Amino acid sequence: MTIIKESSIRRQKMTSGRYLAFCRENADLTTRELGEALGYTSGCGVSNWENGRSKLPPTKWGTFAKLTGVDECLLVSRLLRWDYQDIYKCVFRDMPVRKAVTLIRSQRQAQSQASKARWFAIPTHLQQRIHGVGTP
Repeated sequence: MTIIKESSIRRQKMTSGRYLAFCRENADLTTRELGEALGYTSGCGVSNWENGRSKLPPTKWGTFAKLTGVDECLLVSRLLRWDYQDIYKCVFRDMPVRKAVTLIRSQRQAQSQASKARWFAIPTHLQQRIHGVGTP
């Protein structure tokens, strides 16, 4: 995972486009490489996000984070704060981004634990059927 220093981001008034470009450049990816890895035919979409002509679709946030090595929770909270301010305020109110990241992580852990608990609530013989163990 790439560590991006907070001071580097604060030096200039950061926008989502500048932040996305910063992340891409830190990962040593060209706009074309990143665009193709995200399922686009060229780097034009990436260039449009970076120049503020369009937004990175929320459906691509997780993949972008993995490709660039950026913490997904941090990416989500920053993009929400910059590009979807109404949603950010509704969910996080005036919470700083760092606290929003902590909240997102804790919710993910809780969901993961709940998912595991649901799995273990399934009787063993049904778990074996699901995985194909002991079936003809």
